[in-house]
Amino acid sequence: MPRYPLGRGCALAVTALIAGSLATPALAVQDPAAVAAPEGTKLQLLNINDFHGRIAESSVALARTVQEQRGNVSNTAFLSAGDNIGASTYVSSSQGDKPTIDILNALQLNASAVGNHEFDKGTDDLTGRVASAADFDYLGANVYKKGTSQPALDPYALVTVGDVDVAVIGVVTRETASLVSPGGIEDIEFGAPVPAINKTVEELNDLPEAEQPDAIVLQAHAGATESESDTTLEEQLARDSEFADIVKNSSADVDAIFTGHTHKEYAWQAPVADGDRTRPVVQTGEYGNNLGQIVLESNGDGSWDAATVKNLPTKDSTFSDPTVKEVESILADAEAKAEETGSVKVGAITEDIKRAETSDGKENRGAESTLGNLVADALKAGIEDSPIAEADFGITNPGGLRDDLLYDGNGEVTVAELNAVLPFANQLGVVSMRGADVIGLFEEQWQPEGSSRPFLHLGISEQLNVVYDSAAEKGKRVVSVEVNGEKIDPSRTYRVATLSFLATGGDNFGSFTKGTWEDSGTIDFDAWRDYFAAESPVSPDKQERQADTARDIIATKKLDARVTSEGKSPTIEAGEPAEFAFNATATEDLPDGYTLTADAPEGFSIAIGQPGKSADRAAGDSAELPDGFTRGENTLPITVTPGDGVEPGSYTLRFSLALRPDQGPFFDNNPLPLPRSVSIDVDVVPADGPGDSEGGTEGSTEGSDSTGDSEGETQGSTEGGDSAGDSEGGTEGSTEGGDSGTTGSETSADGRDEDLPRTGSDVSLALGLSGVLLLAGAVALLIARRRNRPQGGVIR
Repeated sequence: MPRYPLGRGCALAVTALIAGSLATPALAVQDPAAVAAPEGTKLQLLNINDFHGRIAESSVALARTVQEQRGNVSNTAFLSAGDNIGASTYVSSSQGDKPTIDILNALQLNASAVGNHEFDKGTDDLTGRVASAADFDYLGANVYKKGTSQPALDPYALVTVGDVDVAVIGVVTRETASLVSPGGIEDIEFGAPVPAINKTVEELNDLPEAEQPDAIVLQAHAGATESESDTTLEEQLARDSEFADIVKNSSADVDAIFTGHTHKEYAWQAPVADGDRTRPVVQTGEYGNNLGQIVLESNGDGSWDAATVKNLPTKDSTFSDPTVKEVESILADAEAKAEETGSVKVGAITEDIKRAETSDGKENRGAESTLGNLVADALKAGIEDSPIAEADFGITNPGGLRDDLLYDGNGEVTVAELNAVLPFANQLGVVSMRGADVIGLFEEQWQPEGSSRPFLHLGISEQLNVVYDSAAEKGKRVVSVEVNGEKIDPSRTYRVATLSFLATGGDNFGSFTKGTWEDSGTIDFDAWRDYFAAESPVSPDKQERQADTARDIIATKKLDARVTSEGKSPTIEAGEPAEFAFNATATEDLPDGYTLTADAPEGFSIAIGQPGKSADRAAGDSAELPDGFTRGENTLPITVTPGDGVEPGSYTLRFSLALRPDQGPFFDNNPLPLPRSVSIDVDVVPADGPGDSEGGTEGSTEGSDSTGDSEGETQGSTEGGDSAGDSEGGTEGSTEGGDSGTTGSETSADGRDEDLPRTGSDVSLALGLSGVLLLAGAVALLIARRRNRPQGGVIR
């Protein structure tokens, strides 16, 4: 059905005929074919969007496909829906994206809409440096000079291809103002696309007859919205979105619509508001992986029918011609220059920072790595330097890590080495998501059945602590998540610094798609480079950030660890040493690498493994257990001495068993991922105070249910299971998940309220009998892992 009953040219001809019949009978009637493309004329529109300078990855393949298709239709326009540059890979970004512009010039790009990334370095850079390098027009009908309705950029371009005149209108998403640095766009503002589109169409229709185009094509850097799964055109049009407004309400005079920005791939025929006909709506995905193709055929009356609407994979072409060879030459030159600049030193590392490895040295994406966690730290830091609000923490995926950082003699790190780690130039941004969905992310580390990798270990920034149980059933494996030492709130919104790949649900992390994405206007490599420039020398953090209780030697009852008073009560005379002991019973030989640390109030001295020398030691002493634990009993003496200046009263001593921080190779095979702390409350009396009482004091840390029975002595146990006490002449206490017999209730990943251990040493109770305070160990699933947490006291 024709767009106009008489066609754009025919309507003008009738007007001229009427006027002429009144004035000059001899005036000839104008043939509509003189102002409209003849019937059967073909117009081919080839298009890209969101190319982002991927010249090394796809420019040659793109050139081959463009040139091959040009040979099939003589009237061919090559266009872009924006984001040709910005968020580019190193070969292009290292040279200000000029190689990308040079390649698009070689391909004779006819016109392009501006994308938000064209404004990454500000309006002046776009209208100056970028525009002067480009042989094509950058269009932005809805980009206005601040406070006016006057366009700051050309709203349209008139392009002649073969025998057809095409008007190309460009618009950009109104969200651009929040996606780039405000300082670079102070003199402009972004309006709604549709009013700008329709106003531009009116201007085109008001042109003199001889200047009017045969067809109007819209390049809109605003596409179908993100979703958890691919959606239909009907579902997209039902949404209140910028894309739906463009497709439904753009002037009926627009013959074809290309979109961008959302990196989605589709080729639809959308209904036009003026009747029962349709017009094509296409987006190619991203990075030149596809070439959008629309072939229009003229009806001879100013209207066009779409004969072809599809996306062509660029990798499928092997075509070559002089233009393709020119693109290859530009790329080779750019790669050579990038290699030269890539040798520039950015910073340094103190030792290797690597991806996780399997036992045979191959990359292991299913295990925690110092490199993955460091990248997450850098992503979080990168948001701090961007125009958007800060993130609470950072998360990255193991598949995005493509190389290790190796010390190699001097520890220097170059641009090229950093780029080799993160070569994909993912856009860096923030996903705002509920705490419950953050928990869901960690559940999704266990991939769907049939996946090539059953488990993908997320890299997380230092603000996060995660405890999971790999032996638990699906959907219930996450034990706890902490943010800055506090249990995550399932209903609170958290800002997560991450990559565009993950934000769109990549690697089956669909929980990200339940949140809202904000683009920072930069790429992961920029944040990564800036992090090294600011933080060098950089060291790997070998402290585990995700812990698996299924491997824990205490939770699995391979080790029972206690601190005892060696036959004396914890009543200590000021200035006099008191003897304690660390006792550990192992069911098998356990590897080395453990540390026992003691903390006490000011004025106390504690010596571990050196009886009688406590006067020379300070509180906070630690002792390594170089031989690990042998099967059976393992004992280490401890001497505690309150100084003469310590006032009489009750004091708390704390002993912590942990894996040494430098035991990075353990990580997901960590035998003690959840360090334990036990507290002993002691009474200090004057040197001539009451004598020792009979009986002993003991504290234990266990990973199982415990039952105590005391007669003439006191025992305290803290564990990850249920505890029952029976006392005859004594007292027994147990702590699980809360304070003083209180069980903490948390919400699991599937929304159920249930008792969950917390990250951090959740509980450490002091139990008493007849005024003598005794020890209680830490819950088996509870930890104190962050290096910035205080030692001593109760760690929550």
